[in-house]
Amino acid sequence: MIQRILICIVTILLVSTSLKAGGRDNVIALLNNSDLVKGTEEAQAWRIYFDGCIDLTQPPQPLSNTFNMNTVWPEMKGWQGVARWASENEHMEAAILASAGRIIIGLPYGSESVPASYRDAGIFVEIGEDDRLHVVDYSYIETVELASLWATAESYRLFQSGESARALKLAMAQLIVLRKFCDRIFLDEKIAFMEMLGDGLANFRDMM
Repeated sequence: MIQRILICIVTILLVSTSLKAGGRDNVIALLNNSDLVKGTEEAQAWRIYFDGCIDLTQPPQPLSNTFNMNTVWPEMKGWQGVARWASENEHMEAAILASAGRIIIGLPYGSESVPASYRDAGIFVEIGEDDRLHVVDYSYIETVELASLWATAESYRLFQSGESARALKLAMAQLIVLRKFCDRIFLDEKIAFMEMLGDGLANFRDMM
């Protein structure tokens, strides 16, 4: 844990230096050479996780302040529709379970570093052009929010249907994956995922 924090600090300092001294390509190369990003295919989770996310169907209503991982539960209005959506996307369970077993998320920085299908789905981190390197677009975070909404709804649905062991396994795997996302390099990413992880822990408590 301490080693990961030190890596983050050093990487951020190096990136800050590159923002002043180098161009966009240099910054992306530096980010993607970090131990928090690079790794073998067997160590990285991003392709398994986001391949599953791309196949998620649209939820009953768009993500919002009133419809997210914090607001879905069996007593909510419209729960049957949410539960039906969750059951229709069971492929995501395997993606989350497999991702929890990987070492890092490893999503590379720069929209050119991911497949075209990911760019079309908004799954990327875009670094600004050379005169606006400080502008970063974390579009992929919304996809993680959607996957977290699904995992929460599906865990509740499984508990309701009497599949408690499966529900617990999925809920725990989701927490592990969110914890891995907390190791991303930029502070904005860390804050977003720490908040999601906290919400996930609260949901897990409520499920119990």
